[in-house]
Amino acid sequence: QITDEPSTPKKELRMAAVGPSISILLSALFGILYLALRRPIPPLAASSLFLSGVNLSLGLFNLIPGFPLDGGRVLRAILWAAHRDLTRATRWASWVGQAVAYLFILSGIVRVFSGDWLGGIWIAFIGFFLDNAARSSYYQLTLRKLLDGHVVGEIMTQECVMLPPQLTLDVFVEQYLTRGQRCFSVGSRDHLLGLLTIHNVSRVPKDRWPTTHVADALTPLEKLRFVGPNTSLWEALQHMTEDGVNQLPVLQGGELLGMLTRERLITFIHNLSQLGL
Repeated sequence: QITDEPSTPKKELRMAAVGPSISILLSALFGILYLALRRPIPPLAASSLFLSGVNLSLGLFNLIPGFPLDGGRVLRAILWAAHRDLTRATRWASWVGQAVAYLFILSGIVRVFSGDWLGGIWIAFIGFFLDNAARSSYYQLTLRKLLDGHVVGEIMTQECVMLPPQLTLDVFVEQYLTRGQRCFSVGSRDHLLGLLTIHNVSRVPKDRWPTTHVADALTPLEKLRFVGPNTSLWEALQHMTEDGVNQLPVLQGGELLGMLTRERLITFIHNLSQLGL
């Protein structure tokens, strides 16, 4: 998942403090409820005590300085404020997060060899999760900095075949799909109806291809997420990730200019990384 980063250390600190604060506050409230109910209504008091313990454990766990847990974000906010460098602060917080993760994994292994298989495996699993989260968070930030200042128009492809709406699917498969082309739009450049994908075609029974037009099988424009040529590549990548798509139409003034594909975006990222830009 791709998320936005806070713009200042103060905002980061404020956001990171919310989760643990709420958990600890709930723990205190359930604790008070337990004290009030332990004599008149013991069953409800027992439930309140349990919920108090759960919320306290959750709050304390989130305060562990293992990025991207809330405690790790607090650490990053402090480092960010001290050094005025988000990348450096994220790198250090991620290292601490990985160190915490390795401690969890080591603790889990020790517990397994001590005979506590279930508890040990669970703790080790948490460690592996924290390690992956710390690495992913730092990678996301470096990726964002890599794409900073680059827009869709730099890498969009204009090799998108425009299909007439009345074209039938059997002709489309025979004359267009076999060429290895992957981008197909339906309509005209100044009146785009939508996009046609292999998935759209596969949803239509093969015996109906000769009588089904591409206009009847496409994904309509109003259901598509589209970007402009000046949209940042980072924003476009977020859209792709959120929608689970591999391509985005590039429109300007209602006219189709081209397509941004995940393949071209990955190649562009790889080239920038190789060049150290």
